Amino acid sequence: MKTIKVYSASELKDKFPEAFEKVLEKWQYNCKEDIFWGDEIFASMKETFEAAGLTLTNWELGTYSPCFVRFTMPTYWSELAEVDMLVENYEGKRALKWLKEAFGLKSVKRVNYIGHDKKKHFRYDIVKTDGEDWSCEFTGYCADHDYIESLLEDVSKNGCTLEDAFSNLAKVYGKLIEQELENQQSEEYFLEHAGSNEFSYTEHGVRI
Repeated sequence: MKTIKVYSASELKDKFPEAFEKVLEKWQYNCKEDIFWGDEIFASMKETFEAAGLTLTNWELGTYSPCFVRFTMPTYWSELAEVDMLVENYEGKRALKWLKEAFGLKSVKRVNYIGHDKKKHFRYDIVKTDGEDWSCEFTGYCADHDYIESLLEDVSKNGCTLEDAFSNLAKVYGKLIEQELENQQSEEYFLEHAGSNEFSYTEHGVRI
């Protein structure tokens, strides 16, 4: 009986680089059909809407297609209006005030910092009304912070109305999906994933 010698993904890379490249290319192709955290990224966006009292009625979301979100607003939105106008048209300080009330926030502070890439970035320090720091309160997944930071940035810095700010969450979704896909297709991610799942290959790159 012939014995077949097998190799881990990292061993295959060192000993048979051409076979490894084929394995990596196949992995990268298959990733497009199965983004591991895709469901969590979408659930996080959906919960962001629901936490603000909004209901998604239609959406078209995808990495390679135009993104938009439509939503309906319960009647209690208008109860917060200080003038005779719908709150989806709120902008600036009025929009920020509405977001803070909707999400139960006490204070919101924009903080700049220099990242590992030596470029300037920002984050929001967010404190809830009970004094605790806000941290992924919608689903517990890290995308929660991306969505709420987008809302705060749009009304505070980008001159968006509430309606535009919430509609822009679809673009945030698309960006997060693309980032996740890029990360998942990287050689570093594949080697880590293959190692933790004990993938084995022949010298020709056939998985055993």
